[in-house]
Amino acid sequence: LLRHLSTLAQNLFVMQAPTALEMKMKSALIGSIVHSVSFGEVEIINNGMIVYSNTGKIEQLLDLDKTPLDKTTLAQYKSVKDYTGKLIMPGFVDAHCHAPQYVFSGTGMDLPLLAWLEKYTFPCEARFADEQFARVAYEKSIRRHLKSGTTFAAYFATIHNSGGKVLVDVINRVGQRAFVGKVSMDRNSPDFYIEETTRGCEDAEEFARYVLSMTPVGATFLRSVDLKASLSVAALLEQSRNARSVGGRVSLGGGMGNSLLANAAAAAASATGPGSSLKRPRSVSTGDEADLNGQTRPHSVSFSAGSSSSTTTPARPVRDISGDMTVITPGSADTFTTARARTISASDMDLYGNFEEDEFYESGQFDPADYAVACTSGTTSSSTDVPLKSLLNQPFTPLVLPCVTPRFVPTCTGEMLARLAEIASKYGLPVQSHLSESVGEIAWVKELHPDCPNYASVYQKYGLLHENCIMAHCCHSDDVERKLLADTRTSIVHCASSNFNLDSGVLDVHGCVAQGIRVGMGTDVAGGYSPSMLDALRQSIIASKVILFESRGDLRSSTSKPATVSDASTTASETDSSGASSEDGTPAVTTVTTPPAAIKVRPLSYKEAYHLATMGSAEALGMDKVVGNFVPGKKLDCLIVDPAVPNGPFDLFEGEGVSEFFQKFLFLGDDRNIVSVYVDGRQVL
Repeated sequence: LLRHLSTLAQNLFVMQAPTALEMKMKSALIGSIVHSVSFGEVEIINNGMIVYSNTGKIEQLLDLDKTPLDKTTLAQYKSVKDYTGKLIMPGFVDAHCHAPQYVFSGTGMDLPLLAWLEKYTFPCEARFADEQFARVAYEKSIRRHLKSGTTFAAYFATIHNSGGKVLVDVINRVGQRAFVGKVSMDRNSPDFYIEETTRGCEDAEEFARYVLSMTPVGATFLRSVDLKASLSVAALLEQSRNARSVGGRVSLGGGMGNSLLANAAAAAASATGPGSSLKRPRSVSTGDEADLNGQTRPHSVSFSAGSSSSTTTPARPVRDISGDMTVITPGSADTFTTARARTISASDMDLYGNFEEDEFYESGQFDPADYAVACTSGTTSSSTDVPLKSLLNQPFTPLVLPCVTPRFVPTCTGEMLARLAEIASKYGLPVQSHLSESVGEIAWVKELHPDCPNYASVYQKYGLLHENCIMAHCCHSDDVERKLLADTRTSIVHCASSNFNLDSGVLDVHGCVAQGIRVGMGTDVAGGYSPSMLDALRQSIIASKVILFESRGDLRSSTSKPATVSDASTTASETDSSGASSEDGTPAVTTVTTPPAAIKVRPLSYKEAYHLATMGSAEALGMDKVVGNFVPGKKLDCLIVDPAVPNGPFDLFEGEGVSEFFQKFLFLGDDRNIVSVYVDGRQVL
């Protein structure tokens, strides 16, 4: 019933023609639109328009040459900005970057990875214990990334919670979209920059809660997590009492299970203890409502921490076409057989997280209807279930989300990795780290974990490999390790600049894609010397040519053999290793005979590299339903690029069009060409 009503509500929204008032709530951008629609496919609309709502959601993508609009229609919009002659492109998504390392970017390129960390990275990051220094440094770092066209970044911070909170505050003020991770490391680190295991894990969870609590939707989600913990512990205690009453005994298991139980008990105690805003739910009549503060209100649903037979799920809202919220109240948590509905005014929305409806819109992040649809899109099988397991990849995903961030295996004990995995699971958070970046690092991991067949299996052993896991580098991952990444839906972030600068290795992107792995792109500042994704894109194309040279035997020595990749787009005019070119002038496919099958290797095209820098990175970060291109329903994160900017880095000539402007920007452009930046529908630069 809930799913049916949710679908019906969505259909009504789609079917209803926009009113004049609704038109006034929308804005539009006009210009030449360029975005990636798939790996290697770029759509260009020479004269296009993007219509978006006041929450930043893209409503329409129009080709004005095919669907012209008159001035009367345009006048109905809240705002129309005409960028004719300029390119409108999705913002770059930097899927791997160290925000504090911007301080020494462009220096220290004289050492390989492990020595580089010891000499440059750890001393620099240790300085961020000073909040004043952290604020100055992060302000410059984030603004530089934004000016370079990065609208969404996955940042590593440092081990300091105080400095990490400063970073989050700066990002929120600047208006960028981001994942932010407090770095965790409790071994093989200098005395001045290391954590004690328990304190480090506690800090990681406290940081995650801090970031989530900063938005209305995050605070609501936190309450649901805490409520689930409190009800779960209550159920366990009830089970224990019942078992003891009949002379039985309840076994709670061992190992990580005990830790999980301890965490749940601690969460319940925190959630329902003295001074907490969350009280243990109590039974109320079916005409009253117990909200998450334990208060009683009219028009709601009863629920308690007792037996499941007397427990019902909290009411959830679905927007109707009049703008009010329809509260669906199941009569049973298991069967929904006696569901009933009431309509409450939008002003009562504070019940679902203590925020007014206006706060949804003023935050510029989401429409409450989206949150309601998400909450009603799934069934609840028991009274302790939470409809939303994660805030990732939702229309209402907050601009800034926490990200669980173990630095890498050599600096994290197994205990820390396991506890970080519990935190990620509890709050539905992404995980980011490093994997198979350098030969020396891999050998070190083998010494530390001789029981594990490869580097990635260490992360798997402790529960960190999953569809929300993002691993940077992976340039030395073999087919077995890649298969593990593919099977666990783990993403790879290609950091070509850093791989070159720290003498690490080269990633075969096509090989990874052929094995079904999601691949994004990152600057990896400061291993990568530039905060610009344009530089990362160019270095990625160069790296792919190294793979080509290696496959042909052009290099005097080779450290690894590229994986097999089949290019479905190869045309009949393309040749093999004879050196001929394809019709469009790009290097031909080179065939290398390696028993038992031929391996086709080719460099990345500029269209494929552009995909990695935008949509590919969004996919790798698990946010492809929110950003990456201009498909209606996503959020408007975009760049306004002026190819003819005065004193710009390149020149234009007669006969060139949008395709040539786009290519010149990718290979020759810089931040001078980026004249404006939008994030979540807001102009932030």
